[in-house]
Amino acid sequence: IKSVSRALDEQMKMKPYPINLLEEVHMHDNDERKELSGAKRKVCENAHTRILGKILAFKDGNEFILVRNLIEEVAKCCASWNSISIKNPEFTPEANCDNTSGRIDLLIKEDNKYAIIVENKINEATDQDNQIARYIKHLKDCGFNNNQIFVLYLSSRGDDPSDKTWKLEGEDYQNDFAARYCNFSYRFHVLPWLKNKVLPMIKDLNQPYLKSAVEQYIDYLEGKYALRKDERECLLEVLKNELKINDDEIKKDLNGVLHRIDEKISEVEIIQKGKDGDDTAVKRRVNLIYEGLLSIKTAILGKAVGHFEGTEPYT
Repeated sequence: IKSVSRALDEQMKMKPYPINLLEEVHMHDNDERKELSGAKRKVCENAHTRILGKILAFKDGNEFILVRNLIEEVAKCCASWNSISIKNPEFTPEANCDNTSGRIDLLIKEDNKYAIIVENKINEATDQDNQIARYIKHLKDCGFNNNQIFVLYLSSRGDDPSDKTWKLEGEDYQNDFAARYCNFSYRFHVLPWLKNKVLPMIKDLNQPYLKSAVEQYIDYLEGKYALRKDERECLLEVLKNELKINDDEIKKDLNGVLHRIDEKISEVEIIQKGKDGDDTAVKRRVNLIYEGLLSIKTAILGKAVGHFEGTEPYT
């Protein structure tokens, strides 16, 4: 961590002044902030949901162009989403269900037409027992039938929810919702969508705050996933030096190199799960190291089988 921090600090001195408002308010993994009332504590996944919900709720004249575009993108993976017709949607972050069902991170709905459950797991929080099943049952109790309910699972890197989250009172919703469920990862779907679709759509509109918010959010996510170009190059160079990874080592002992990387990934995961009171700047550097190690491993595996790291998740 110290080696990476020193190198990044030196590298940052040569760049334009680095500032991202979302980082400055400590929107980091496992970071918690007291609400103004002091009565509850909200993990920062809720902040991500509120930001995304605010972006999606943008209306250009009478057209909800951004949420429509998101649905079009999801429909490329899950064709049933083409049946959703957006006219006048309601966007409700932390939507209250009944006393036993909890809160839906983001609910997008039009009565008697459709209801989209957005479950945000950008920080890889553990799935609660019956969580998605409880949300589905609540919406069914509100008058929606199964074919009108859709589930958008916002994972960090593409991990699917656990089987237990689909089961409730002897009923398993997983198979029934397979055609209306989509795993949309922040790393491989949300971030490219924001960069390649949302920014071009809003760049010529007279919406400076929206454009600024989207640019800041893109920069924040690129920082989270170690994708800022200069920062990434510096990070990977330091990590390779620390682990003595080079082309000769890879050719000589591929499995040994991968084993060293996996050991460090495991060590970093332990640090990531440490106490909440740790310095948030340290947490960010730890997260960068984690993402950097994954990137190095991906590149090595890709070269070994004749492919290279791109925009799709590795297996």
